[in-house]
Amino acid sequence: MTSTRHPQPLSSSPSEVYVIPRQPHAVTSSQARILSPMIIIPGNSPITTTLTPSQLHELLPTLHIHIEPSLPGMALFPASSVSHPGLEQALRWREADNGSYTGIQANLIEIVQIYQALSFLGNRPTGQFLRPLERVIRGAFEKGFVLEECQALWDLRHLPFTEKWIDLMVRRLAANFETMVADGTSEFVFEGRLEADEVLRAQYAEYLSIFAWIDAEMELKLRWRCVQERMAKDAERARRITKMMKATRRRAVARLETVFE
Repeated sequence: MTSTRHPQPLSSSPSEVYVIPRQPHAVTSSQARILSPMIIIPGNSPITTTLTPSQLHELLPTLHIHIEPSLPGMALFPASSVSHPGLEQALRWREADNGSYTGIQANLIEIVQIYQALSFLGNRPTGQFLRPLERVIRGAFEKGFVLEECQALWDLRHLPFTEKWIDLMVRRLAANFETMVADGTSEFVFEGRLEADEVLRAQYAEYLSIFAWIDAEMELKLRWRCVQERMAKDAERARRITKMMKATRRRAVARLETVFE
């Protein structure tokens, strides 16, 4: 039977915008008068916030570790430890909850950076801040990728807490590659589908550009091969288990037939 599978659909654009919901929080006028520390990430402009210290502690539980004892009004981070745009947007997201606004608009890469910043600063994956972010990221990954998203996500690999998303991206792309190979085994029918379906044609063209980029990135190429080997082993293990189950069923049926003879 001819395969009718096709890769995950592409995002409509590399800057597709998602809304991250959050429960609104109230802020009192007395709280609003307390100043929060300025946040310094080397090589970037300082980040300030209108959040109170208590709100800041709720959003960034381990921020106090980075506050300079001699300068309590300043939190200093090591270089390459946290995404500057991610942390800044996380603060704006929380600030927006002080009013009637209950979400922030961001594209996939911005959301991953927000997730990284909040993870680095002590939030648990199951907590109130990371849970909605994870849902949005996984939903975006289900839609598929464009080259610009893959490149931008790969560029974040040196930051802590991005590995789970890099790994998931590579695994999904590897699965798509296997699907493309399976589709291509029936060349005549496959070419007919491509010729008739402009959207499918665009999807395959985009994925071919992604695979060409992977082939040119040595570190990524090695990871890609490891994932493919892992997938092949998993598939072989699944085949063996299926074969064993069928053999077990056949033996059970044979025994029953013997009993009732």
